[in-house]
Amino acid sequence: MPEGPDTNERAVSLLKRAPDLRAIDTAAAIAPKALEALGPQKDFAPNAPFSLFVPAHQELAVQEAANLMEIANKDGLDAVLQHAEMLADTTSTELAQWALMIFITHHPEGQKLPIPSLEERIPESVKPSSPTPAAPAALEALGASGSEAALDWYREDAQTNAHHERWHVVYPWAGVPNPANPSQRTLKDRQGELFMYMHEQMLARYDCERLCAGLSAPTARLDNFNDPIPEGYKPLLRGYDNREPNADFADSGAPVPELPTWLSNLFGDSGKKNATLKKPNGTTVAANADLLGDSIEANIGSVNDSRYGNAHNMGHVLIAFIPDPNSQDQFGGVMRDPRVAIRDPIFYRWHRQIDEINYQWQEKQDPQNFADAPKVTIRDAVSGTAGDGASPDIAVVQASKVTGDPQQFADTSFGGAKWDTVAADSAIATKTLKTTMKQRTIGGSTVQYLDHEDYFYFIRVNNDTNAELTVTLRIFLVPVEWADQRRQWIELDKFQQKLKAGRNVVARSSKLSVVAKKPATRPGDPVPPREPGADPNYCDCGWPYTLLLPRGTRAGKDFRLLVVATDWSIDKVEVEGKCGSMSFCGKKNVPYPDKRPMGYPFDRHWPAAIAKTILAQKNMAARDIKIQWT
Repeated sequence: MPEGPDTNERAVSLLKRAPDLRAIDTAAAIAPKALEALGPQKDFAPNAPFSLFVPAHQELAVQEAANLMEIANKDGLDAVLQHAEMLADTTSTELAQWALMIFITHHPEGQKLPIPSLEERIPESVKPSSPTPAAPAALEALGASGSEAALDWYREDAQTNAHHERWHVVYPWAGVPNPANPSQRTLKDRQGELFMYMHEQMLARYDCERLCAGLSAPTARLDNFNDPIPEGYKPLLRGYDNREPNADFADSGAPVPELPTWLSNLFGDSGKKNATLKKPNGTTVAANADLLGDSIEANIGSVNDSRYGNAHNMGHVLIAFIPDPNSQDQFGGVMRDPRVAIRDPIFYRWHRQIDEINYQWQEKQDPQNFADAPKVTIRDAVSGTAGDGASPDIAVVQASKVTGDPQQFADTSFGGAKWDTVAADSAIATKTLKTTMKQRTIGGSTVQYLDHEDYFYFIRVNNDTNAELTVTLRIFLVPVEWADQRRQWIELDKFQQKLKAGRNVVARSSKLSVVAKKPATRPGDPVPPREPGADPNYCDCGWPYTLLLPRGTRAGKDFRLLVVATDWSIDKVEVEGKCGSMSFCGKKNVPYPDKRPMGYPFDRHWPAAIAKTILAQKNMAARDIKIQWT
């Protein structure tokens, strides 16, 4: 069947359709064995709130995506859209939307269809819960309760929520149907490990913003289901319930009595030296980062879904369906939906509990030994005694001051006769990066968002060999007071770099970060052309560039930049493309583009204090810098 001329418009129209939501029968549709409880697809309550965290719902979404692939293979995109529209009309708008997005993202024919951004499709979902100055007094209690309200702007950021939604489309835990044979499903390379790492980095970034806002302690684990939840959240979103402060888990309309046992099994089996995970047949398999992530989430790669259950997903469901006593209808809270889950402060407490399983396993591994470091030197001092965070070989320069070719600028400004100077003391370098809060309008609502000035890193690296050497340069950031807490380090960038023998000055733009979604743009920027062959829908997976840096404080917050050089012949870190986020989203249809454990070198404990080890390693150096919110 030939494709119709309006396929793009029809796809966009369906993805923008607002569901006619009805209160959900949680007892029937949200139980841990929800696939059996739900029964045949025809029994799905039409337009009941849909949740990718509910096993039956995600199973239906992925099965319908597979059906769309079968139809595309036989009859083309017109027929695909006919089926998706029928599904939305007769079963569930949200189910149809998730299935269509999975199809578009993972099928070659699907790449011809657009997925508008979250704020274009559902502007309602990104409107702020906090009132504007002109809002009536009745709205003052909206958003998070207590001190967490100080970070409503961060959790409700439109682009961050879009990233979380898109990540779960790229990496569905029920597997990706094979476009050539949709009845077969696979996980993407190292999917379990990436699930843990990406969310671990979200936690590190949130903890950093808490610190900058005066909330000094890292996010507390949500580890006791008998205690009330002190944090409330009122999203001010149609189709999502409020959660009052001090709500009880026992009141949830989706009880998960197995959850404590699943968590106990995960902690118990993984939290020991030479840990093994137990298979259903009684045999064991050595725990590793990927299998552990598979079993925690859990996805179809779980080692034992009976013993380890569906801990992460069903925790979302348990929390989401704590009822709102002030609402007659129960739609579930934002924790049921990846599009908006991170708006709720409880998201971070729940993920801290989930991350603790992985962290405990990491702590039982042998410490890093760095014996495979490349033969390079990034100095800690030009002369005299080296101090923490005082490398002379690292400088940051505002992009507006970098003129002409960046490499020529680097060699002129920091190489040659200037090699033995302190780069950060140069008149062109800055010791303070500045951020600012801006406003824009989405769907009639005024929203705040963070932005920062563009900048370059300039890094001197001496190749101590007599031949060209290829290394990977990894850049991290941490609040100075947390510099010895390895899981508080934030990844900023990593990239392949060729070094000639002897002295090299490396220039790297912040806009090239492999963490941020590329092309790196700001709200309102024109969309740049895609590189040839790039899939625009896969490109949209990645951290917002405007949130690459933490906000900092009004007075200027002290941070530490760390540069680590590793051996590219071991890493095989690929030259990054102009699309997506290589660190958080990988690359489409190829293995994850870094052979080392995700988060290296912070994927396990160090042989000594981190600051002490940096000074002892020639391939590492650190430089302190302030971030000031202006």
